[in-house]
Amino acid sequence: ANICADLPSLNRDASWVPPFTPTIGGSDVGAIYDSIARDVEPLRSNAPAFITRNIAQTSSLPGQLNTIQVTIRANIDLTDGSVVTISVLNSLDNTVARPTGAIALTDLPVTMSGQDMSKSNDTAYFASQFNSNVRNEGLWDDSARTLTLYVGDKIYAGQYLAFSFVIRNPLCMQDAEPACIRARNIDVGCQRGVIIPRRKMIQPAVGPLKVDASKITMTDLIHSSPWPAAQNTITLVFTLSVPVQARAMAGYRTDPENRITL
Repeated sequence: ANICADLPSLNRDASWVPPFTPTIGGSDVGAIYDSIARDVEPLRSNAPAFITRNIAQTSSLPGQLNTIQVTIRANIDLTDGSVVTISVLNSLDNTVARPTGAIALTDLPVTMSGQDMSKSNDTAYFASQFNSNVRNEGLWDDSARTLTLYVGDKIYAGQYLAFSFVIRNPLCMQDAEPACIRARNIDVGCQRGVIIPRRKMIQPAVGPLKVDASKITMTDLIHSSPWPAAQNTITLVFTLSVPVQARAMAGYRTDPENRITL
């Protein structure tokens, strides 16, 4: 049975047309994206999905700011009012990535064969709440560790969207999180409230929120004088992979082996 519209009866006038006209693949050029041979079979229809769902990060250092990079592409239109959610961006030590609220999105290029496949401002489609005129942002929920994007203008099927946002890494070492993406409240033809089920995103070897162990990444020890009995200033320069609170460097002590602890 057709749950979307009444079927024409046999004695209905031949000029009768359905109350809506579906589009092929949802594209303004009538393309069917990521098709296979069987897709030409009459009335064969694929399930809604994100056919591109890539995610990556720029830093694996503990406690540092980390730019999360996202590239997505759906096989159906994401209509005005649709909601896209990226989840499972967890911190195992409960470090606050950023306060809950609006988070800025930055546009990224999608380059294939030397051509930019994305629009000039992909983030302009997204807002941090329904029916908002403030674009280029999403809603970060630090307790749920999710990014929610409210679609303000129609995004066509097959259209690349690439953007980034910045959060803070956990302080403790952890493996990459299995980030997932889903969408809801999509209008497709005569159907309302269509969803794209949650699926794991594709990530490189160093995926989002993979955090390395804390370590000293560089050390240098020099002195000011080589002369016997002269005053000598010892200078220690070092770099840590994790931020250190000020009270941890407030003084020093020595042990029986003349080792200095800051």
